[in-house]
Amino acid sequence: MGVWARFRRRDPLEHCPICTADAVSAVDRESLDASFAQLELRCGVCGTWRRLRTSSAAAELLEHKLERQCRWMRELAELSDRERMVSDADAFVDALRSEIEGADDFLSRTRA
Repeated sequence: MGVWARFRRRDPLEHCPICTADAVSAVDRESLDASFAQLELRCGVCGTWRRLRTSSAAAELLEHKLERQCRWMRELAELSDRERMVSDADAFVDALRSEIEGADDFLSRTRA
């Protein structure tokens, strides 16, 4: 089965025609009239750029889906950052507890 046969079964707005990845992002949208819009899309995997004409409703659906995906990725990144910060703080506290036994020890390490 060729690339085009696989691609025809997928949504052309959401899948790259070259590598068939579903990592397509809308870069630009131009309303042509009340019913149609021209989209400029880019594949995040292979970098292919393309322009296509689609219904305004389909363009709007794609835009909402991409906004949801961006929000989800942002939330995951924030969660990962929080987990990393907690882990770093715990490691720092453990290091302090194991290496510093009192005020004199702390002062000697900070003034060196």
